[in-house]
Amino acid sequence: SNISEFPQSEQDILKAQDVVTMAVVPIFLGNEWWGFLGLDECRSPRKWDNGVVELIESISRLIGLALKRKQENTYLSRNRAKYIAAFETMSEAFIITDRDGMHIKSNDAAKKMLGIDGDAKVGVCAILRQNGNVLIHPDGTEFTEDEYPINRVKQNNEIVKNVVMGVKSVTDTISWISVNATPLYDDNDHVLTGLMLVISDVGDKMRLSEKLYESQSQKLKLEERIPHDIATSLDLVTQMM
Repeated sequence: SNISEFPQSEQDILKAQDVVTMAVVPIFLGNEWWGFLGLDECRSPRKWDNGVVELIESISRLIGLALKRKQENTYLSRNRAKYIAAFETMSEAFIITDRDGMHIKSNDAAKKMLGIDGDAKVGVCAILRQNGNVLIHPDGTEFTEDEYPINRVKQNNEIVKNVVMGVKSVTDTISWISVNATPLYDDNDHVLTGLMLVISDVGDKMRLSEKLYESQSQKLKLEERIPHDIATSLDLVTQMM
């Protein structure tokens, strides 16, 4: 546009820079206006042809995309340390696997709880079953391979939550864990690329449940015995009379 079409306050600023004609296009970061890109003609009035305007518009879009990418990268960089710290300090074992359940990455809790090496390329199920361990349900029955959380996710493409598993050793000691498994997909959400596992130690909860069960069982036995003891006492009293 010719600056003679601009408001007087803007004309004064542009005339001080010897600008006669301008071509200006906006720059957006996503849907947010960021600034503008312009070309100045400082010698004589000029009508900008469509090719020049389209070129400026293309350049402004490229600038907007570059600035948006830089903004996103800055945000990720600032938060990456926070995410890593949260990942490493979780009390739960956090494990990323490939689509076949092979370990890719895990946190310190996974190493302490399950003995997983941070860089080991090994199946998570194999780690749980190492040294002759058997995986059991709370009722004592063994898990079949189809019941493993990882295999359930692969078969059904759905999140599996709160699966309580007992890792029973050859010496009959049992470590109780709760497993949550989430499928991970590619960018189009169509192809399964891996799994995210969160494993919690629920040994204390299971031991507390066992104690409560034993306490309730003893209570029931006592309640069943009381009528018998009363009847026996009454019989003795009757005989004495």
